[in-house]
Amino acid sequence: EGMWQGRRILDRDFVRRVSAPLHDLSGIQYGFLWWSLEMPYKNRTLRAYFANGNGGQAVMVLPELDLVLTIFAGNYGDRVSTELQQDFVANYILPAVREDGDRAGAPIAQPNFRSPYGRK
Repeated sequence: EGMWQGRRILDRDFVRRVSAPLHDLSGIQYGFLWWSLEMPYKNRTLRAYFANGNGGQAVMVLPELDLVLTIFAGNYGDRVSTELQQDFVANYILPAVREDGDRAGAPIAQPNFRSPYGRK
């Protein structure tokens, strides 16, 4: 909500407004230059919102996990990189994220998530 290490760097209301989904586009939502979608995590789904670049770059925020991911890429002009980046986060990164109370050696369940981006 606009805080970093206990310091406010963005107004809370600004963060809520720009990350709010305004238009549903077949499973992925769009707002003020930010996209959002639901991603699988353990036995529930989490809302992720993100800004995407043309080459597959992204800043992705998962507020429920207090997690921000950045992805650097250079596959310009190919929307496949956006699909792959979302699939990769859901299928490889999120399964490795542990919450308080999780067993350190618990097996990582591999979801089979496919981004709805660009798919009919």
